[in-house]
Amino acid sequence: MLEDERLNKPEMYYQSGDLIITGIVSQFYIFSDEITFERHPSDERFNDYLMLLQSYQHIVALVFAVKEINDNPQLLSNITLGFHIYNSYFSASWTYHASMQLLSAHGKCIPNFKCDTQYNPVAVIGGPSFDVGVHMAANLCIYKIPQLTYGATPKINDVTETVFFHRMFPNENHQCRGILQLLLFFSWTWIGVICSQNDETGERFVNVILPLFSLNGICFDFIVRFPNLSFSSGIINMSKEVNKGNQVIMESTANVFILHGDVKNIIMLTTLLYMFELNMPVKLSGQVWIMLAQMDFSSVGHQSRWKANFIDGSLSFAIHSQELLGFQKFLQMRNPVADSEDGFIRDVWQYAFKCLFPNSETDGQDMELCTGYEKPETLSEPLFDPNISGNSYSIYNAVYALAHALHAMHSSQVKHRPMVGGSNWKLLNHHPWQVHQYLRRVSFNNSVNEVVYFDQNGEIGAGFDIINWIVFPNQSFLKVKIGRIDPQAAPDKVFNICEDSIVWSKSFNQAVPLSTCNDNCHLGYRKTKKEGEQFCCYDCLPCPEGKISNEKGEFLIAGILSQIYIFSNPISFTMHPSEELLDQTVILTQNYQHILALLFAINEINENPLILPNVTLGLNIFNSHFSPSWTYLASLELLSTQDRSVPNYKCDGRDNTIAVIGGPEAEIGFHMATILSNYKIPQFTYGSAPAINDQNQGAFFHWMFPDGSYQYRGIFQLLQHFQWTWVGVLFQDDDNGNKFVQDVLPVFSQSGICFDFIERFPAIAFYCDFDQLVNETVATLKVIMGATANVLVLHSEIQGLMTLRMLLQFSEYEGLPTKTKVWIMTAPMDFTSVNIQRLWNIDFLHGAMSFAVHSNEVLGFQKFIQNQSPTSRKQDGFIQIFWEQTFNCLFPDSKTDKQFEKNCTGEEQLETLPASVFEIGMTVHSYGIYNAAYALAHAFHAMQLSEFKHRRQGKQKLLNQQLWQVTSWTDECKRAHNVCGFMGSQSQSSALKVWWNSSFHQPQSACPIARDGVSFNNSAGETVSFNQKGELVAGFDVINWITFINESFLRVKVGRIDLKAPPAKVLLLQDDDIVWPSSFNQTRPLSLCNDNCRSGYRRKKKEGKQFCCYDCIPCPEGKISNKKDMDDCILCHGGQYPNNDRDLCLPKDISFLSYEEPLGMSTSIFALIFSSITVSVLGIFIKHKDTPIVKANNIDLTYTLLISLLFSFLCVFLFIGQPEKLTCLLRQPAFGIIFSMAVSCILAKTITVVLAFMATKPGSSMRKWVGKGLAISIVLCCFMIQATICTVWLATSPPFPDSDMHSMAKEIILECNEGSATMFYYVLGFMGLLAFVSFTVAFLAKKLPDSFNEAKFITFSMLVFCSVWLSFVPTYLSTKGKYMVAVEIFSILASSAGLLGCIFSPKCYIIVVRPDLNSKAQLIRIKH
Repeated sequence: MLEDERLNKPEMYYQSGDLIITGIVSQFYIFSDEITFERHPSDERFNDYLMLLQSYQHIVALVFAVKEINDNPQLLSNITLGFHIYNSYFSASWTYHASMQLLSAHGKCIPNFKCDTQYNPVAVIGGPSFDVGVHMAANLCIYKIPQLTYGATPKINDVTETVFFHRMFPNENHQCRGILQLLLFFSWTWIGVICSQNDETGERFVNVILPLFSLNGICFDFIVRFPNLSFSSGIINMSKEVNKGNQVIMESTANVFILHGDVKNIIMLTTLLYMFELNMPVKLSGQVWIMLAQMDFSSVGHQSRWKANFIDGSLSFAIHSQELLGFQKFLQMRNPVADSEDGFIRDVWQYAFKCLFPNSETDGQDMELCTGYEKPETLSEPLFDPNISGNSYSIYNAVYALAHALHAMHSSQVKHRPMVGGSNWKLLNHHPWQVHQYLRRVSFNNSVNEVVYFDQNGEIGAGFDIINWIVFPNQSFLKVKIGRIDPQAAPDKVFNICEDSIVWSKSFNQAVPLSTCNDNCHLGYRKTKKEGEQFCCYDCLPCPEGKISNEKGEFLIAGILSQIYIFSNPISFTMHPSEELLDQTVILTQNYQHILALLFAINEINENPLILPNVTLGLNIFNSHFSPSWTYLASLELLSTQDRSVPNYKCDGRDNTIAVIGGPEAEIGFHMATILSNYKIPQFTYGSAPAINDQNQGAFFHWMFPDGSYQYRGIFQLLQHFQWTWVGVLFQDDDNGNKFVQDVLPVFSQSGICFDFIERFPAIAFYCDFDQLVNETVATLKVIMGATANVLVLHSEIQGLMTLRMLLQFSEYEGLPTKTKVWIMTAPMDFTSVNIQRLWNIDFLHGAMSFAVHSNEVLGFQKFIQNQSPTSRKQDGFIQIFWEQTFNCLFPDSKTDKQFEKNCTGEEQLETLPASVFEIGMTVHSYGIYNAAYALAHAFHAMQLSEFKHRRQGKQKLLNQQLWQVTSWTDECKRAHNVCGFMGSQSQSSALKVWWNSSFHQPQSACPIARDGVSFNNSAGETVSFNQKGELVAGFDVINWITFINESFLRVKVGRIDLKAPPAKVLLLQDDDIVWPSSFNQTRPLSLCNDNCRSGYRRKKKEGKQFCCYDCIPCPEGKISNKKDMDDCILCHGGQYPNNDRDLCLPKDISFLSYEEPLGMSTSIFALIFSSITVSVLGIFIKHKDTPIVKANNIDLTYTLLISLLFSFLCVFLFIGQPEKLTCLLRQPAFGIIFSMAVSCILAKTITVVLAFMATKPGSSMRKWVGKGLAISIVLCCFMIQATICTVWLATSPPFPDSDMHSMAKEIILECNEGSATMFYYVLGFMGLLAFVSFTVAFLAKKLPDSFNEAKFITFSMLVFCSVWLSFVPTYLSTKGKYMVAVEIFSILASSAGLLGCIFSPKCYIIVVRPDLNSKAQLIRIKH
């Protein structure tokens, strides 16, 4: 027995280091006395204790991890980890005491008084009990110290405390789900439960988890609480509780017990079973114990003599772990001599080896002395297991997680703040709370290469191992991993178990134990529930005469169909409600085929030996009357005893309804789901898909209807294909109809479809509202017939055509004009009628289009229908009223009030009826029912095969399956569903369901059995399967309706919607096979707001109208429209121009001034003529160069001027012809330089004349300027200036060939682009400046003597020159194309000819005509 001094020092093991990790472990279990306040509290703190030998491994795991980290240079280099290990004794007071020690100075338990810093802990690792973590958090969370718990997971309700908590225990919900899947896997439905008493986790398991097990078909024989021993004085009370538990266990018929608790409870269980064997004369028989991962096997010293046979063949869950390399060797090498600083090892050694150390304080004089070198590996497993346990593995990972978090914190510090002093760390200056953010994000691979991380809840991201316990005769045991729960695996692989590896208890002869309330019912017997017992307990009664059963009874498929349409009166509360339920009913004869389709499918399945052999399917059909109240009533009937509508009270076992098929209206499916989904009953709807917004309800729903978006896409593409942009819409006022109007029609509108009207179908809620129905019908009919749209979209349910016929029939009664329309009907619609409508015309259907779920003819169905008669199907409650309404006759025992002229024989032939009354061929809705029945059969067949695969018994287990399991086999693995596989009722606590949905069933989890999804080929060769939403994977057919004069009709498939095609091309249509209404003369109808705008016009929206309504206006000049109904006209390309009708672009002609056209030819001739004249004048002057008139005016300037004029005439040819690169480059510079030369010569001549007369005056200083030098200087200077301008022009922006496509409407002008208009005008400007100066000087010199004066001629010539070029500028800018070139050529020719004529014609006249005047004497005489 230890003394008080030992217990006053709770830290039993200390190792110094730079950073301290604290461990609060439980090596001893203390039994304290109650504090009586009669003596000092320290004397009452304990009375007795137990040593838990296995728990010593937890301490060794912490030491081993710290040693590995300190030896690892890659982790926390230059930092040494130390540890303080305290003993909590599984006691709240001692846990608080240890926590307070952390916050106090070493050796002084004074919180907040901590003057030493060498013992500051960075984190605390505590466990393995639930209580240890809770009590730790009470103190340490206030100081924000990180805490990592192992073993049982504490429930921390304070959000502020959970921030500082990390659990080395995975999400417990995965373990709970694993237990449930284990029970279901072995069909253990009758179990016992033992849990902790007055324990929060135990109460949570009993009150929250077990009810959910019960919802899944698990029953509990007993639920026993563990007695808790807190005080020594409570042993007597504990013994009483043990005796009660013994009695319950002894009387239990269950073979499987679930043990819920933590590490100390396994000790109590051992004690309980040991006491049981002592008190009872018979040895305890074998049971299968299922132990939780929190229960790490431990024993105390005196229990080593007790037998551990009770755990032989048991199963337990354990935190997933791997054997650590070197751990066993490290454990085996420890001894009290080498590890003397270990304050735990001496006590462990003494208890394990039953010896005493010389200075031991423990009483035991008869015991041998310990040497300290005993071998731990010689101990048996009940005392000490050398293999690492789940809790030890968690401690090891916790230490490493802290080390990696500290390492990451240091790395972050180094990254953001350079270190001072080389590798000196700053970690010691950090506060513990700073570790949290790094600990949350820590993720690493441990030494066995497993990833360690925490999830968002602070729980370790790991799974669980499933352990099989094998006990040997020497009471040692072996723990074998036979399965695993891996939350990170694929949903269908989360739960894995190897059944062949399990060793069961010897009392079961190595066979899978059975744990059921009673034996299964044999063939020929059926189950009936035991009154006052749980639902797992039943009696087996023989089948009545004429019936058989399979192993557990027959299966029924329920049908909630609509054969009769009911008109109710409103309940006025003036009479009994049953008398007000209905007033008038009408029979929809076509819908009877739905019942026959279900019957046909059931018969085929029962006769097929390859599907559900030895299993007979039956059916139970209810009439919904298209009424919510009747649908609810039918649903409740399924949940009640036959003929008694009392939900949840179903005491007869005859009605094994496994699924419900309902339709054909969406509302029926919706109302079915409201009730049946609460009971997880699989439901199939045909006809149309109800809008199920509740995800829980949708999980048990399968639609024999494809994704409706493809149908709407097909309708839109059909309208686009035929260019029907102006349509009317009639819709049924229900959820699907309103969704179509609100969600789908706006999309149509955005894509160019306009709606002439959008009207609701007239609806009648009560029979007394018939007058209101008539008014609504007339109003709707006026809208339809007044519409200009020729195409109407009809969105309704199956009875839509019946309503439409009534609507159109009113036009005859009201005398309203009728118009032929093309009806486009949605897939849920089918031809239905009532008896009164059989004589009504159906011509309105001729040429109509409809969509239908893809179907094929089923072989043998027509023959099956033809063989039906009331005499052969007396058990059919529908056929007699159907027969009477169809053939207008009455049976002798008829309950119908109507009077028909003839009696029914029952031998009438259904094939003689027109299609408008009853169709022999299978309709689309019947095809859906047929496939639904086969889908259920194949799902059951797959489930049956799974049973045979996973169970060794050869008998069927199908009836053990719950209804929800059918969903898992018909569903194509809707894994996101969060209520996978639990049956329940509305009475269950919503809190339980919320917890189960939110945490217990994560989206990635798998159902208890694999959800392979049903997929099969039906008898028509079509593949039937469902998508992830539970919708049928199928396309749609496009149907063209053709009517005949005998009121029959034919449906012709003219297209389909291909789901695999691109979204824009899902509609495939055969236009040539379509038959249009007769009034359209077999041509495609048009449905537009107005006529199309033809080519050459564009659309203009009409104010206040929809965008499909518009006016047509001509395209503006320069634009065309080459299609109908263009919103805007388009410009022709640069080389084209519009024709007169503005519907076509014509190529433009190429235009330039060519030699072939008259303008080019005439300018060329004039240039040649003037060039010839210039050459002649030059020749005359050369020939008469010695005559006075030639000499008198500077002969060199005359020659230069004539040559310049010659080149001026010749440069015209640079402007004629197609512009080329060279001609464009030379054209304007040559013209500018040549003309500048000519004008500069004239200027020089004028200045020379003026200076000559000025020099004749006595004493004139002008004589020095007279001579050839001045004239040459003037010419050269002007030439150089113009040449410089042209050089700069050519160097910077030279002219280049270009085309002008826009100036002329019908021509492309080939021209020379000047490159720089500025430089071009600089050339003209300089030339104009010279001309202006020359004109001014000549004008001033015009009064000089005539004989030697050319000033008058120069003045006149420059006047002509300036006039030509002044008029050139505006004319050039105002013309386009080749006429611009012609203007420049004309200016060149006119100005050059003006100079030539005005200056040289008088001289040539004298030289040639009057040579007598060309003499010096004559000139002198003329002067005088």
